[in-house]
Amino acid sequence: EKQKETDQQLLAKDQLLVQKQNRFDQELREKQKETDQQLLAKDQLLVEKQNRFDQELREKQKETDQQLLAKDQLLVEKQNRFDQELREKQKETDQQLLAKDQLLTEKDQRQRELEQSLLARDQLLFEKNQLLFDKDQQLQKLREEKAEISALLQYKE
Repeated sequence: EKQKETDQQLLAKDQLLVQKQNRFDQELREKQKETDQQLLAKDQLLVEKQNRFDQELREKQKETDQQLLAKDQLLVEKQNRFDQELREKQKETDQQLLAKDQLLTEKDQRQRELEQSLLARDQLLFEKNQLLFDKDQQLQKLREEKAEISALLQYKE
């Protein structure tokens, strides 16, 4: 009888342990499911955020490119007008020199005008180079921002 009683007590304890293990396993599965859902939601938010950032980056890049293109076109038009004016002035200066009927003071005046035109052309070239430098800086900044976000996504994974 004692053996039977002991067996029954051990069986009861085993059943309690099995029930506790089953409850623990069930709670663990529920917590894992909840954690998986939270991680999935966070992943979805990160993907949406990355997509929005990428779209904004594309829009900003497009806007920047359009602005720079417009500025380049204006500079090209200015450069073409300047070159045309310069050719005309040079032709005029050559004709005046070839004519040899102008006074030395008139020749000096034309030379000063030509030098001013060359200085203006140098200034236009400097401005164009500055615009290209500014564009490079903007592109570098955008690349750095994208790299930071990519690093954050890699860290998350």
